[in-house]
Amino acid sequence: MPRAVELARQRGIDIRFVEEEGPSPIHHPNTAVLEVENDQHVVELTACSIGGGSIEIRQFVIDNITVQPAGPLPIIVYIDRGKQHPNAVELTGVVEKIAPFYRKQSLKGPVNDIYEFDIKNYMSAATIQQIEKQFKDVICL
Repeated sequence: MPRAVELARQRGIDIRFVEEEGPSPIHHPNTAVLEVENDQHVVELTACSIGGGSIEIRQFVIDNITVQPAGPLPIIVYIDRGKQHPNAVELTGVVEKIAPFYRKQSLKGPVNDIYEFDIKNYMSAATIQQIEKQFKDVICL
């Protein structure tokens, strides 16, 4: 990924690196905070290096809802826009069958709800594709 910043800028993506003073917001020495925004949304993701080339997402904020995953990847995030709860129930059933999880969080917001699943094992590309095709507003990490 040595050319990632250059390629992003060629596509009109504004990237800035800001080193901040003070303690880590997640109390870890190797912390990175990534803020991504467009005209409609801002997402903030806080992660840390846990060694061996691995990272752990400690928290992220979507639509002003803070989510704190249980540990390392993989995770599935479903943004229930407009609170269409039957979709969330259906997604839970599908995930239980094809990507077993050890913890699920349901976080309520004023407009949207967020469901976060801490998955037991890495998912195949086919499994990720199946979930993302079946459910709009799903993020598989």
